[in-house]
Amino acid sequence: LQAHQLVQSRALGEPHTWSGPDELILAGRLLTPLGASRRSDVLHYLAYRRHPEHARAALYYGFGIAARFGVLRTLPHLCQALESLEMGEVTRADMLAFRGYLTGTMRDFSRAHADVDAALEMVPDRAWLWCERSSVLRLEDRYEEALEAAERALELRPFYRVAVEQAADLCYLANRDEQAIGLLEEAASKSEVSYIIARLSAYYSELGEIDKTLEALDRYEALTPLADKHSIQWLARRRSDLLYLKGDLPKVIELAPATESKYHKRIAKRLEAGEHAGGKRVKLPVGFVRQHEMTCAPATLSAIAAFWGKGADHLELAEEICYDGTAGHSERNWAETNGYVVREFRVTWEVAVALIDRGIPFTLTTVETTSAHLQALIGYDAQIGVFLIRDPTHKHFREFWAEGFLEDYGSSGPRGMVFVPQERAELLDGIEFPEVEFYDRMHALQRALEVHDRPAAVAEHAALEELAPGHRMTISAERSLARYDSDTLKLVGALERLIELYPKDQGLHLSKLNNMRALWSWEEKCEFVRSQLAKKRPDSVYLREMGELLSDDARYYEGALYYFRRAMQARPRDADLLHNMAGVYWDQGKLEQATELYRFATCLEPAWEYLADSYFKATRFLRQGEEGLAFLRTRFERQGAKSALPAMTLFDAYTALDRAGEGLAMLDEALEKRPDDGRLMLFASGKFSAYNRPDRAAALTGSKRSEQ
Repeated sequence: LQAHQLVQSRALGEPHTWSGPDELILAGRLLTPLGASRRSDVLHYLAYRRHPEHARAALYYGFGIAARFGVLRTLPHLCQALESLEMGEVTRADMLAFRGYLTGTMRDFSRAHADVDAALEMVPDRAWLWCERSSVLRLEDRYEEALEAAERALELRPFYRVAVEQAADLCYLANRDEQAIGLLEEAASKSEVSYIIARLSAYYSELGEIDKTLEALDRYEALTPLADKHSIQWLARRRSDLLYLKGDLPKVIELAPATESKYHKRIAKRLEAGEHAGGKRVKLPVGFVRQHEMTCAPATLSAIAAFWGKGADHLELAEEICYDGTAGHSERNWAETNGYVVREFRVTWEVAVALIDRGIPFTLTTVETTSAHLQALIGYDAQIGVFLIRDPTHKHFREFWAEGFLEDYGSSGPRGMVFVPQERAELLDGIEFPEVEFYDRMHALQRALEVHDRPAAVAEHAALEELAPGHRMTISAERSLARYDSDTLKLVGALERLIELYPKDQGLHLSKLNNMRALWSWEEKCEFVRSQLAKKRPDSVYLREMGELLSDDARYYEGALYYFRRAMQARPRDADLLHNMAGVYWDQGKLEQATELYRFATCLEPAWEYLADSYFKATRFLRQGEEGLAFLRTRFERQGAKSALPAMTLFDAYTALDRAGEGLAMLDEALEKRPDDGRLMLFASGKFSAYNRPDRAAALTGSKRSEQ
């Protein structure tokens, strides 16, 4: 703020009129904490466009395109700058560390750490580099090490804004709230950085310190005299939320237009109507457990278990029930085998209120077009009609308009699951759980298919047919059976019946497309995807699908890339999208570029074998097979205890490099990790037999060696 006042007092002119690259960079750095982040990006863009030979300008331009266009647009820019521009050691180190961070966001941690380590070797006492190391470690879910790196940055540069934010966030995620707030308060007393105040306001809010939060927001406003519309709207929304909690309803209604938020406008309208005046607000004290990648279910289950006073380590639970996400029946299996009474049900406002009023939180599954997420429903507010939800990716609880939420997720229930200790089972007495019998039978069906007891699964489906033949759960059971049987026509028939019930569910339409790929002509598939893209709010996944269809014909490669790039704006971490783009680049002869995308794809989805196989084949073609093999070996070491598939993919890679002996030794390792895995035993038996180790093969299958 003082720097801004200095610029004004000396009549230095508008920042965009400053000439040199260093001056433009400084101006951009000044504007961001003053609330003008968009103008800051423009100045950094101008610095690079006017001075493309200036390395520091290239770095700041990279910051801007990363924020706006994502990693894939930024990495080539940084690589080219590192190769072609003259720069000092500090700038080179900064650029390497930033490249490492971006690579880390794609979960390619070996390369990310290599870049950050190289940067620190050049300039070991630069605080920002330690912040980038902290960021990469945080992405890797190594929170304690990340905090140590952030604290090292603070030692080198006390109250450095980036380090303060990083260290405070990591303390906060670890539920060390007092330490996080103390660090931010001390930094706020010694600086005029609006970001620190914004974070402090969020922490105060989570702890229920409403007056302190409002004071922090006032200070934030004072420190951002150049605030753009997004900052102004954010302030209005936060104040609206807090004033509602203070009971200042007229002010909430007055602020609604300034929020530019449908949610806040809807609440204001409901308050004006006054139909639910005096409705109570209840929030249960369910603690926060931060999920790691793909562990939302274990984190949520752990948080609710802790609420009941029963320990359940989130990461140990993840090892037990997770591989490429968590199946719903695995969640229930865990709860039932660990001493809980469980009910699965369709969530309604009435049952949610009944449970929360009895002090019972429960899990809530939200199913999107290509993913699902588990959260905990921990409260409600009857006056404004919202659910209070504990999301394992956000420390601060979230609010959702209940009516719209239940409608949006109606095709999947939404599914709720309550579990209480057996000694507290009476808490569930008298509560009517919607569709509980359907969920019980669906759970039994899924358990039966998991152990390949198809007759038992068929019996459960028959029971559902008798209960309600046209119900969504009955049709879903038919769909599960058809998927197990690989009966495409029956599967599509079930999907079409579900689509009749829920025509707006884009996930059902996508499943229909995926199952009709072998039956529809190319033109029919294109027409189907176009019909989805023509909808009012199409899911970005259909941009990916259109690109994939166009990539089937070399004449349309540029069109395919056009759709892929549009999809990438909304889906920057979509492994299928990266894989499909890589295929087009490969066919165009851009082999190095394609191989990088293949690698990113399998880093993002390490449990998908076809991605790992594609990456290895690309490295082998480029005579980089050893690098590809090392990648697969590391993958097997991390995941070989959870699934047989990484070992099978790795064995094929060994044989492709004429190193079958090492592959057979690896299979012995895999069998030690998964001694009861029938699929792995059959695979290994075939390979041992093929490579003249019949005794080992016979031992695995339990057969006697043939006399012949």
